[in-house]
Amino acid sequence: MNNHTDVIGNFIRSPLRSGTLAFGLAIFCTGCLSTKSYVDPTFHDANYLSIRTPASPRPVVVVAMFQVNGKPKKELNSIVFRKVTKILAATRVFIQASNAQTNQAARLEITVNNITDIGSAEGKGFGTGFTLGLAGSEVVDRYEMTAIYTPSGGLPIKKIYKHAIFSTIGAHSAPKGMEPVSISDAFDQVVEDMLLNFLRDLQESGSL
Repeated sequence: MNNHTDVIGNFIRSPLRSGTLAFGLAIFCTGCLSTKSYVDPTFHDANYLSIRTPASPRPVVVVAMFQVNGKPKKELNSIVFRKVTKILAATRVFIQASNAQTNQAARLEITVNNITDIGSAEGKGFGTGFTLGLAGSEVVDRYEMTAIYTPSGGLPIKKIYKHAIFSTIGAHSAPKGMEPVSISDAFDQVVEDMLLNFLRDLQESGSL
């Protein structure tokens, strides 16, 4: 696992910093609680094949931010930035503008907001922890991506996309039709799905 996924995984497992608080409660029974994550497939719409590859990518100034319930978590901005630029490089729709291109380049602002009910997740997690996993629980981290594309000399185009990660701890059945993945891979898939949906919609609307 690389450094960025380590940070994401540790952040999401922290009992006081994210909605998937059940992960943090493994401190009550280290090593004996099974935790699994699942990406909601209903938000998986566009994929890389949905994106038309232009003759050359457009230079763009990329700004990426991460929030929890609307509150900035600046320590994760760089991780979201690397994920976003990696996706853009794979599609060849945009490329991070060089310093010399910054003033004339378009602008792409991506904000990933983790929307969660911390109190509810904490209560479920404690119940599971005290029964050593016999009373399994499930919590949901909902995500919202606000994507703003501003063409050079043009008006901003803003769209909002939603997603979700289901997490189970202890003896809880998997959500129907979902396969378990690591929490780091789940987060990567959520960002990828939402950003690809945005790029597809920009192309279909004639904005690109």
